Amino acid sequence: MPRSILQYIIACITLVVSAGCGTANMGREEVSDPARTQVQSELAEVQRPMIWVRPSERPAILAKIAGNEAVASYYEAFTARVEKDLATWGNDPAAYFQQLPLAREDAAEGSTPPFKTYTSFDGEEREEQTRLHHQLQTAIDCGVLYFLTREERYARYAADVLHNVVQAVRQLPLDSEFFNAGWIYTKDHLREAREIGAQIPIIYDFVQPWLTTGGRVYDLGREERISFDFAAAEAVFRTYAELAINRGGTGTNWPILEASSLVGNALALSDPAERAKYLNYFLKESTSRQDALPAIGSFYDAHGGSWPESLNYSQHVGEFLTYLFTMLSHHDPDLKLVSKYPQVTSALPEAYYLTYPGGEETILFGDGHREYHPMLDGYEMAYHLGLREGNPELLKVFGPLINHSVNNGGYRRFRLPAERSYGAAMYREPTKLLWFAADVPGSAGEYPLPVTAELPFAGITLQRNLSPSGKPEDGLMGFVGGGAYVHGHATGMGMELFGKGFVQGSKGGRTRYRTEIHENYYRIFASNNTVIVNGATTSDNGWVNLGTDKVQRIAAEPEPGENPVSPDFSFTTSSFRDTVGNAAEAYQERTLGIVRTTDSTGFYVDLFRSHSELPGQYHDYIYRNVGDRLYLMDRDGEIDRAATPDRYMANADAEWRQNRVYRQPGWHYFKDVKTSSEYGYDALAVFVADSLGPEPVEMWAHMPLVDKREFTTATSPPLTEGPRAYRKKRSPTLVIRQKGSAWDKPFALLYEPVVGGRNSIDRVETIWPFPVWQGMIVKSNERADEITQYVLLPNDPDEETSYKTHYLDLSFRGRYAVVTIDRSDKLQSIYIGEGKSLQMGAISIRSAEGINMAASIDFSGQEPVVSTSQPLYLSIAGGAEQLFTPK
Repeated sequence: MPRSILQYIIACITLVVSAGCGTANMGREEVSDPARTQVQSELAEVQRPMIWVRPSERPAILAKIAGNEAVASYYEAFTARVEKDLATWGNDPAAYFQQLPLAREDAAEGSTPPFKTYTSFDGEEREEQTRLHHQLQTAIDCGVLYFLTREERYARYAADVLHNVVQAVRQLPLDSEFFNAGWIYTKDHLREAREIGAQIPIIYDFVQPWLTTGGRVYDLGREERISFDFAAAEAVFRTYAELAINRGGTGTNWPILEASSLVGNALALSDPAERAKYLNYFLKESTSRQDALPAIGSFYDAHGGSWPESLNYSQHVGEFLTYLFTMLSHHDPDLKLVSKYPQVTSALPEAYYLTYPGGEETILFGDGHREYHPMLDGYEMAYHLGLREGNPELLKVFGPLINHSVNNGGYRRFRLPAERSYGAAMYREPTKLLWFAADVPGSAGEYPLPVTAELPFAGITLQRNLSPSGKPEDGLMGFVGGGAYVHGHATGMGMELFGKGFVQGSKGGRTRYRTEIHENYYRIFASNNTVIVNGATTSDNGWVNLGTDKVQRIAAEPEPGENPVSPDFSFTTSSFRDTVGNAAEAYQERTLGIVRTTDSTGFYVDLFRSHSELPGQYHDYIYRNVGDRLYLMDRDGEIDRAATPDRYMANADAEWRQNRVYRQPGWHYFKDVKTSSEYGYDALAVFVADSLGPEPVEMWAHMPLVDKREFTTATSPPLTEGPRAYRKKRSPTLVIRQKGSAWDKPFALLYEPVVGGRNSIDRVETIWPFPVWQGMIVKSNERADEITQYVLLPNDPDEETSYKTHYLDLSFRGRYAVVTIDRSDKLQSIYIGEGKSLQMGAISIRSAEGINMAASIDFSGQEPVVSTSQPLYLSIAGGAEQLFTPK
């Protein structure tokens, strides 16, 4: 090999240009074999490779490697990585292939032993499986290198692996009864399709030209080189394709994950009619065990353009489909699957729009994970498809997304990771050489995150307020949501809150599937910041009996993806109808508002109404926060509480059947339970986390008087997706019990993120007197300029509600509003999140068309500055009404 890799690649380019793109016969054994002549005739209409790449693409790929230093460096590392395996195999192929997990006791004399079979994927069994995965991946890598270099040693190695795997797998019987039966993984074809079935045809596709021109393979059973058995290989391809269409499941991610085996093995077959037959089961025709693309596309459409599973699953579905689209684009450029199913690539950046300030974490729902990992391989493949298929929209979207990740320092495009990619990720490293553009021109997109975003299938609506300071720790963000979907959790109307750089008010998280705590705590109600009704909120039906109603958005300002009327305010109101079971039926509404007061201060408004028609109703509001301790106090100090260890233990020993029946609602996992007597004053809960920075990070929960209630403090199991310092610590938890309906007397809390005890809210009071609760008064200290804010939350948004006291004369017809007064008692601003009219003293605001509007009026200057979603009339001190319209 030439001394310089670049010299070598340039020499390859010269050879290709002078000799064309056909397969050279350098150094091959010439064998006269009538059977091989027949095979060559049958395969003549196919010029391979044709799955990941075509021979005609080779010159451009070699030029890309030669002409780009980063790509050349990646190529050199990629090449070096296979050298140890090549040396070990070359010295003693028998010993090398004996590393495979073979059932030697079942081998016939002179034959390669069959593979062991598995139903377990842990411990020693997993180590054995990984040895097989390693050889398969190395064979794929060598196949790519053979395509690029035409060095025979790469083809010989890859073909040897292919042959012995084919011989070992084809001897195994297939379970004809179990629906998810694989060949090697006898009860898990879903796993086998990704880890074994998808790899075999890729290896074959790259080495087929060498095999059909005289290449011979090492046979472990006979310990000599023999002709490759094309018929046996085709039988394996056909069987894996049949397994995909007959042994999977529909309506989940299974059909997509199994499709890499279905499509790859279909394309490996020699008969064009047979290839078309099996491809049809991915492109057009569903079976009872396999969804085809029309059904997959409709599944996206039916769930708001998202794949309806928790984020870690849905994002990989999008990347995997993009991989399949790219593969098929190289097979048949005229398919143009991205144009037919644009929802797939459109959903690839979805996780980005759900990230918390700082961009390192996403909202947590279902079996998902907190850490944010952009689908970079999906972005790259989508960009490649944009170039390949002449789709400028793909370039416009994914080019800036790629550059954005590079500029953030989290992505080096051509860097070989220390760990090999196996299993479903087997394409990620080799296709960088084949598919990734050497350079992505243009600048990084800023991609401003929307104030309001949604995830309809999960019933989620989120709000964010990124600080003008640009510091992530000054950002505010929260969401309310819940629903039933695959890998979903039964949450009711759950909530998360971000503060001072961390997701503080958090969902419980997750742990290992099938464990008692995962099934009976982490994926049911008590692990969420929600409200449990009558101690009996439950789930039923749906995915593994975790079915509930879906949370519905009633109102939002701004609507998802729209611009806000104010940089300082937003809100959402959501509803949830509990119809499951017969002891907790209820209707609930939750309003979450964000109020920014300065660049570094602000707060959340959380109003939760809950009502059941059942007699003896009671409602428990649960909130947990990252922390080491929780203080519960009033102005006189700590609120007295007594130990109540049995308070939440009624279902601790109830029936549990895995994935079927649970110990609802899951709060028997609470410990250190202490409860107050009925308490009828303003209260404050302070959650303190000592290990998040040099100063304690806190969440202050103000609870203005609404009614007499019982307050309970406890600890919950660890927040497994929380900050690392707290993933093994129990989390402080607050539970508030309302006896009777919590509708006219709702749960009303104001949450303020704080560092080092430097709070900006002095006190929070209820607006009195009213027969039902209607709002709160928030008085800030000097850190927020000593402003006073009236947060209006009428019980009935369609009726005008009057707020009249000796110091206040205000009326409002609407759902949510915030009136801000400065330290001199001068009106500073009015924000109407949704409403028809608001009057305060001599100032009157009303919708010009009598419909709900969102509006922000800044009175701090000489003239009011108005931003509105609908035409409105404003009059001041009895003057003429002035019309303002949306800009």
